[in-house]
Amino acid sequence: MPSITEFSLNNSRLTILLIAFIVLFGVATLIGFPSREDPEITIREAVVSAYFPGMAPDRMEDLISRRLEEKIREIPEIEDITSSSKTGVSVIHVFVYDRYFDLEPIWQDLRNKMEDIKADLPSGTLGPYVDDDFGLVAAASIALTADGFTLAEMREVARELRDRLYAVPGVKRIDLYGVQDERIWLEVSNAKLAQFGLNPGAVMNTLQTQNIILPGGKINAAGTEVVIEPSGSFESVEDIEGVLIEVPGTEQVA
Repeated sequence: MPSITEFSLNNSRLTILLIAFIVLFGVATLIGFPSREDPEITIREAVVSAYFPGMAPDRMEDLISRRLEEKIREIPEIEDITSSSKTGVSVIHVFVYDRYFDLEPIWQDLRNKMEDIKADLPSGTLGPYVDDDFGLVAAASIALTADGFTLAEMREVARELRDRLYAVPGVKRIDLYGVQDERIWLEVSNAKLAQFGLNPGAVMNTLQTQNIILPGGKINAAGTEVVIEPSGSFESVEDIEGVLIEVPGTEQVA
């Protein structure tokens, strides 16, 4: 039986044609092979965490971790589970089989399971919380600076920029950092409160009851539906300044 070398030498034209075909096929495959600069990597792992401040690790494992694990194993797509219990903290890593690519229904099922088991956990347990985005990495960090503008104005610009970036294909999530919540500080004079017989609690109660946004209902007028929106909610600092506070035994004062 002739060897491959002998056959190739005796059929040189066929061998050259075969080699050329293999080279051309390899080049065509390389050119048409799908590739991305930033390939998408499917992370088939989620983290479930629960907290009970001060609880010993062994009790965390018996009362929380084991119960969570039993509930998680009811999901057929779950391949493996690893957990760790520390003082007041339970962390469970959940892994899905490689054959699954549409993970959103699986993670939603996981969230539903964790929501169902909350009532069976010890009273005072915080969670469980499901994190299926911990594998995401930041592709870009954009910093905004604006001399002479307030933090509120910068926040509005950052939100508008975020909305525009969501229109870029491939962008999944954008987080804003450094945004401060709006706060209004009220400074009162204790002497003035004492003069009118008021206390800070009465002032706060009046402001809280005034700034309530409730639906006013609807009115059907000759076939036209009119939505009623009650007024009185605070729109500016001046609205707060103009609130009338009832003084015991006297008329209301502002």
